[in-house]
Amino acid sequence: MDDKSQAQKQTELVLTYRRVFNSDDGKKVLADLMTNSYQLTTTIHYDRSGQFNPYMAFFHEGERSVLLKILNILEKTPDDIKAMYSEIKKDNYDYFR
Repeated sequence: MDDKSQAQKQTELVLTYRRVFNSDDGKKVLADLMTNSYQLTTTIHYDRSGQFNPYMAFFHEGERSVLLKILNILEKTPDDIKAMYSEIKKDNYDYFR
């Protein structure tokens, strides 16, 4: 596979991400990911006995990493993200954690 076709595939994938997450349904999914993927909270996890659970921390970091990748592909700035959280909080206050 030559570099040009690989670059074209990458461009098409980026455009697909943008098309999906700029749709109404995509915005709802992104809002859900933003409220549940540990972007604004710690990924450190303690079990019921108070013991640190590194496996859950690793799992939460994976969730967070996926969200950060999506936001990066969508080229969201910190100001964009702040505005998105304000909108999420306004629209879904009871759901926002």
